[in-house]
Amino acid sequence: MSATVVYENLLQQRYTLATLNGLYLYRQILIGVLALQIFAFFSTLVILIFRSYIAESFLGHLMQEYHNDESIKNIMDIVQVNFECCGLQSYKDWKNYLPLSCCGASTSPCTVSLTKLLGCTENLSMFILLLCLAFLFVSTGNIVFHGYCIRCALELSREYQ
Repeated sequence: MSATVVYENLLQQRYTLATLNGLYLYRQILIGVLALQIFAFFSTLVILIFRSYIAESFLGHLMQEYHNDESIKNIMDIVQVNFECCGLQSYKDWKNYLPLSCCGASTSPCTVSLTKLLGCTENLSMFILLLCLAFLFVSTGNIVFHGYCIRCALELSREYQ
């Protein structure tokens, strides 16, 4: 064998080894990303199952701290205005005080006749449902795509061996 042939064989082996190492690393990264996607998928399912409890707990905390913290007051007002609701289950949850955000219009004082009668728990729960469904749809596509990429990387690594 001539030196040129030996050199070309060594280059080819080095190229094959580098390709195999690159494919192995690529496959490992894809497996890690796939594992994170599957974890996010199942975490979203848990949120989906407990969405009513999450919404009620979140809103309950906001209502409890409404008069104590200006930022919490602002968040609750934003929720009530954007979701067109009042209180947890109804305006009655506020007892003796009705925030202006329950009335929709910026009239003062806010009275029961001007109040949005529906509570925010159901609306927020529905919003969480829509977000979760959108995320599950995207996540499912990502899981399928990453699974396909892993399969392709395995097939390519078999070709180079």
